[in-house]
Amino acid sequence: MVKSGFTLLEILVVIAIIGAMAALLLPAVQQAREAARRSACTNNLRQMGLALHNYHATHGVLPRNHYTNNFANANVALLPFFEASNVADLYNYNKPYSDLSNEVVKDKMPANMICPSSPDGGTPLRLNGFQTSDYVYVLNAQKVPGSTQYDPGTFKSCLTLNKIEDGLSNTLFMYESAGRAHVWFNNTQMSSDYEAKLQEVGWGGWATPAFWNITSVGWTGYANGYVIKPETWGLDAANPSDSNPTSLSSVGNVMNNTNYFSAAYSFHPAGMNVLLGDGGVRFLQEQIDAETVIRLSNYNDGKVVGEF
Repeated sequence: MVKSGFTLLEILVVIAIIGAMAALLLPAVQQAREAARRSACTNNLRQMGLALHNYHATHGVLPRNHYTNNFANANVALLPFFEASNVADLYNYNKPYSDLSNEVVKDKMPANMICPSSPDGGTPLRLNGFQTSDYVYVLNAQKVPGSTQYDPGTFKSCLTLNKIEDGLSNTLFMYESAGRAHVWFNNTQMSSDYEAKLQEVGWGGWATPAFWNITSVGWTGYANGYVIKPETWGLDAANPSDSNPTSLSSVGNVMNNTNYFSAAYSFHPAGMNVLLGDGGVRFLQEQIDAETVIRLSNYNDGKVVGEF
């Protein structure tokens, strides 16, 4: 009687086929998961856009996100408009965000301020225990690439929508500056020691701890947004995560160079989500022309944006 079964060669062939199929399937699964995360990120920004328009409908202006004697920043101002009134009620609007009375909200940031693709999204900062938002507001607009001159952005003051002369669909409101529980340069998370040194002496050895606070005051602070501009950074090849990056130029890509100083940074492949003034969310490609982003950031320069 002949026994039925598989030969060793047949088993090895089957194993090889299964391995090949798994190798083909894994990238597809990863792509599907990232697509879902990007879709959730898009929805987060849509909620922010709706909240901004509802705030404007209620108060007649957009919320300010630049420090003045108005202590509550835009993130705090929007809390009642995406069902976070319970957190808003805890905030002391008569005190600065840095006042001890407002530390009660430091770890109560709404989930829609976290991009699902962001590593350690929502993790409190070691410096002060505050969470950081992955979405920030346009405060300044560079005049031309490489320039150190800026025009005020949409959230520099309490702006009314009718002042946005370039049109809401051509004006950038918010962009991603993700992963700000840590400092990232060129897809490299800087080391814990580096971040600790930065907190102590400031960027580049400047003896001012407040400079670090530009990035790390947390989701209620006023540094939640700055400017999108082209730049290029170089990392120390021998010690990339623990040495000061070198500024190579003020030109280059406008995103995914660093999240330091609330710069445009995303963990989505090849680009990032942004919120436009009409409430629409667009995915900007990483190689987008810098001039186009500058035009989008300026709400009344009268220049044509073009295709993007």
